[in-house]
Amino acid sequence: MNLLATPAAIALAWALLHGLWQAALIALIVRVAMFGARTPRARFAWAWSGLAALSLAFVLTWRVEFEAAQTLLARAALLAAPPLPAPASVGLRARLLAAFELAMPWIVIAWLLGASYRLTRVGLGFAGVRRLRATARQCLDANIEGLARELGERLGLTRTTPIAESDALEVPAVVGWLRPLILLPAGLAARVEPQVLEAAIAHELAHLRRGDYLLNAAIMISEALFFHHPCVWWMADLARREREHACDDLVVASVQPPARYARALLDLELARVANPHTTSAPSPSLGADGAPLRARVQRLLHPDTSATKTMTKPLTKHREHLPSWIPSLALVAGLGLTFAAPACGPGDSDANSPEALVEGTIDLDDTTATLDVPWLPASVTAHRETIEAAAHHHGVDPDLLAIVVLLESGGDPQAQSPTGARGLMQLMPATAAQIAAERELSEYELERLWDPAYNLDLGAYFLSQQLERWGEVELAAASYNGGPQLVERWLAGEAALSEETEHYRAAVAELWQARHAAERPQ
Repeated sequence: MNLLATPAAIALAWALLHGLWQAALIALIVRVAMFGARTPRARFAWAWSGLAALSLAFVLTWRVEFEAAQTLLARAALLAAPPLPAPASVGLRARLLAAFELAMPWIVIAWLLGASYRLTRVGLGFAGVRRLRATARQCLDANIEGLARELGERLGLTRTTPIAESDALEVPAVVGWLRPLILLPAGLAARVEPQVLEAAIAHELAHLRRGDYLLNAAIMISEALFFHHPCVWWMADLARREREHACDDLVVASVQPPARYARALLDLELARVANPHTTSAPSPSLGADGAPLRARVQRLLHPDTSATKTMTKPLTKHREHLPSWIPSLALVAGLGLTFAAPACGPGDSDANSPEALVEGTIDLDDTTATLDVPWLPASVTAHRETIEAAAHHHGVDPDLLAIVVLLESGGDPQAQSPTGARGLMQLMPATAAQIAAERELSEYELERLWDPAYNLDLGAYFLSQQLERWGEVELAAASYNGGPQLVERWLAGEAALSEETEHYRAAVAELWQARHAAERPQ
């Protein structure tokens, strides 16, 4: 079996397409929300929630498209598909849809390669963190442990976080969620002033209080899944930047005044550069992926003038080409592409429009539709007015309703099958009672099934339900005869139609196609 032609792969391609406009719309909402979010904590919440909402939308979209693809593939395998129209005879939307369906395998392959690469990097990063933790040395300085305990209490932490040192780190970091650990570069305490060490530990404890380790893991996974979308890059960068600002605010509120804390951040970076074991170039940020140090210092010293400027500024140099209006542009492009190629389904796009009628149906109470099957016997045409009235009331084509009457009872209102089905539409008593209950018909009685008008009213209602459910005459006929559950299992490959239902399905389809012929098919 071609794995790229499975419902899962088809649903993935459609979810990726819908993800273009979904990500752009969510990013636009986040962008607008930034104007009213006055604190880093609120801005982080909006950015992180946007990424979470996008991930949820992706999963839900995949689920919906998966179910649609399952039904589509099952029908294609069990029913003869109609020939596709020539490219010149279809509209632009249909041609775009066909082109997208041809590109589906390559879209899925490209996404799988990109997402696998990014997720592998995330996995290697977590493995590296585990190695850091395993090779770290426990901090034996009681003063540092006491400082960490005191700072944790001031920041509202309920448990003490252990401190360790690592030769592989250049800046402080906190690792772990269930068993958190603060890692300091080896010898940092001896190279910096006490207030600098206090600021560094307080900043990492602020991350711990906010739960940033787990939240950042979710951000990295979202980035890996949506590596192709610039709006996701923007929201992830925004979340990381505001995360650092939020931690700075916690430290300033509980530990050090802004000017002293800003000086400590600068001294910590200078100590990193002066460390003989440092292998990287001078960094503009405290931490590998934090907010730019210059912006953080300016914000601490001049909060009123720098907050707005840094709210939407790109985080890293390789993304400086992404202006803040990119969500709006991406939203327009994504919506245009998605609406040009509608949800998956067979045939021309016009068949999926709201105005298109399901095969075998008419508009409700359309009295212009009349019974017009030349070869019907007199036993059926004798009920012409009753058939047309029931068909108009329930939106069923009178020709189709008459064909069902012909196959079910031959037009005999007193017909009864060995299994107990009664009347023109051969309704089983249990089915008729269920229909009456659904429609809240209080005057239902079993004997009324012999009444042609009453029997046709119930039968036309049930047939209209099957037409709306399955979207075509052939499947509706199978469902009318064998029941919806059997058809569902049949389409899923879990059961076979009975010989009677198989014959009935084929007979209805054949007579329906020949309804305007001069003679009845033999």
